[in-house]
Amino acid sequence: MSEDSQEQKYQWLRQAQVWIVDWLIRIPTSLEVLFLIGMIRLFDLTPVGKAFLDWLSISSFLEIIEGISVLVAVFIYIKETPERQKRSHYEAWKVIDAAYGRKNSYARIQALQDLNEDGISLKGLDMPRAELREINLRKANLLGANFQKANLLEANLYKTDLRAANLQRSNLQRANLKKADLRAANLLEANLLGADLQEANLKAAELQGAKLRAVNFKDTNLTGANLLNADLRIAEFLTPSQVKAARNWEKALYDHDFALQLGLMPTSPSTQITQL
Repeated sequence: MSEDSQEQKYQWLRQAQVWIVDWLIRIPTSLEVLFLIGMIRLFDLTPVGKAFLDWLSISSFLEIIEGISVLVAVFIYIKETPERQKRSHYEAWKVIDAAYGRKNSYARIQALQDLNEDGISLKGLDMPRAELREINLRKANLLGANFQKANLLEANLYKTDLRAANLQRSNLQRANLKKADLRAANLLEANLLGADLQEANLKAAELQGAKLRAVNFKDTNLTGANLLNADLRIAEFLTPSQVKAARNWEKALYDHDFALQLGLMPTSPSTQITQL
């Protein structure tokens, strides 16, 4: 057989392979399997098929599909990825729902983290009293979530959307809330000792009675936040202008020197230093 004829056959096989792969990825997986089985039987077990293979100088149709089998498997895997993700997300929500009302659940923490990593919204999540210490929910959508009395000790909530979230009496000690959106969030009597609130937005947040000692307030927006009885002693990078943008700032707790910067009398009950 001439080299031109061989090259022509080779090019035909290449084009056929491209066409077959493109067609296979467009049909359901079950039909793909049936198609391949049918083609094998057609070319290997019928006189017409054998004659065609002889013309191509190929002993078995298996030699044709050998080159495309790996590609087909890859395409099938990619095509089914969304369905696998749906099943995975469904299982994760089942774990979360099953743990509702339970204080401790490592599986729940892992499920929440997995959903967030896949970009699934956790808007309106209901987790009261949940044990979620050190959970990583950076950049999560937790709009309107309920974490009342939840333990979020050292949680990573960097750039998290916590607008209108209920964090009343929650434990947020040493939590990373840098650049978090906490507008209109309820942090009534929440414990934020040592938390990082750098560049966080606390506009109109409820901070009455909140423990804010040793908190990093660098470039934090406190406009309209309620600081009634909030403990702001030994706070870091806190400025008078930030404080005075809030409501009831005169009735919060400050260090002696900072109270003077605010123009408050050192003898005021709101500035007395008590045992930490």
